[in-house]
Amino acid sequence: MLGRPRRGPEDDAHRGDGHYEEHPDAYKPVEPVIEALELHGAARRLCALRPLLTVKR
Repeated sequence: MLGRPRRGPEDDAHRGDGHYEEHPDAYKPVEPVIEALELHGAARRLCALRPLLTVKR
């Protein structure tokens, strides 16, 4: 955004319409973590879940 001083890192994600975008690399893949837990007997996979909706502030 030209002509406006940056206020901080949150400006990188602001779209200007009141919504924020998340960086695609913000989260690490969960699959390697689950595989490591299963390999060492710390956990076992029961099911796969997917979000129905996400609420952000």
